[in-house]
Amino acid sequence: MEMPLPNQSYIDGLQTNDIHLLESLISAGQPMAVAAIRAEGGSQADGELMFQVAILELANSIHTNALPEGLPLLNHLEELALAHYIDWREERGVTGGKSDLSKFPENAVPTSEQLRHTRRQYVAWSKYARLTPECQTTLRSELGWANYRPVDIEDKTVHSEAFFDGVARYRDLLGTSATEGVVENGLPTWATEAVLDEKGYDLWQKIQQVIKSTAEQRIVVQQKKQTRRNWAVVGTLVGIVLLAWLYNWWTRPVAVVIYKDNFAPPESMVADMQARYSQLAADDSTTVHTADCEQLFRVADEFYQKKEYGQAAEELENLLDENEQSPCQSDALFYLGIIGLQLDQPTYTLSNFAKIEDLAHFGEDIYWYQAMAFVKMAEKQPETKERAARSLERAIGNIQDSVRRGQAQKMLEKLSK
Repeated sequence: MEMPLPNQSYIDGLQTNDIHLLESLISAGQPMAVAAIRAEGGSQADGELMFQVAILELANSIHTNALPEGLPLLNHLEELALAHYIDWREERGVTGGKSDLSKFPENAVPTSEQLRHTRRQYVAWSKYARLTPECQTTLRSELGWANYRPVDIEDKTVHSEAFFDGVARYRDLLGTSATEGVVENGLPTWATEAVLDEKGYDLWQKIQQVIKSTAEQRIVVQQKKQTRRNWAVVGTLVGIVLLAWLYNWWTRPVAVVIYKDNFAPPESMVADMQARYSQLAADDSTTVHTADCEQLFRVADEFYQKKEYGQAAEELENLLDENEQSPCQSDALFYLGIIGLQLDQPTYTLSNFAKIEDLAHFGEDIYWYQAMAFVKMAEKQPETKERAARSLERAIGNIQDSVRRGQAQKMLEKLSK
């Protein structure tokens, strides 16, 4: 965390979308905002997201001359992030919060209506960013004419076929929120305003650029530190490791052997998904995927087949949306779970499986991979071996495939020794 700059420096930077000032603002302000949100019961991810929205809110206040006077800007940014988190919980009807917007002094933060408008801007830009540049240009151009034509000119605008295609794609990305509020030209007014706000979108993009760069730098620093530690002790450990390896080969935990002998993930997510769908009824509406969903799955599968699991997971996570559940998202959660096993992160696997609403859609696969996740956990946490055994028992009761059922029974026998 770096030392904060004077208020005016940050204000000037947000007026011009200066990326260097954004870097300083995020470095100095994010830890404070995240700490405040965690104190309210939020997660690290909640804090980081609300901080990004708070920067947009702060920029709006600066552009409309609504910035409170006399308050250090970083403290105000912390208040905005906290206000967004509190209002976000209230908007979703989440109970158990410690306070509401009344905790803030009068006029210290925007109204709930304004806060929600800014969060909608964030959603609109995050979805707009996933459209092709050509599609973005068409939407901005034709929506601009429809919105800003001279009042004395009759509205005889004839939109192009590319415009309607762009609207359809954008609505798919917006999900259920595409019908919220007043809808004109196929899009809600708030989404149209976001599309036409080029300066706001530029700020959103630069925020994402800085956040991504900061995360990458943190990983590099951690890797360098780890490398230095590793080399510092490598000479001493060589002999110990060799001896330990010989010993562990003969005495390695049963769970390690069981997992290694039985985990056989699909070679291709798309091929595995197509094979599973081919076994479902032809009129099963839960198998419908949008074209955008299928394209993103193909991109993710290319990384997956090259064993670039981290990148594959990033692509799949783009398919997730809090506002709705769809077969596309359920499939994304399922394969994120399988990727979690590939990355040696069984808790990530179980966390994704827990979010799937239509579990029956995945048949016995969900029980099989869930059992593998618990067995994987038992490798490093022997105290969880009993949970792994119960998961295997549940899998045996739900698996029809004779080969898999036989494997599960043998795994249970070995695990129980």
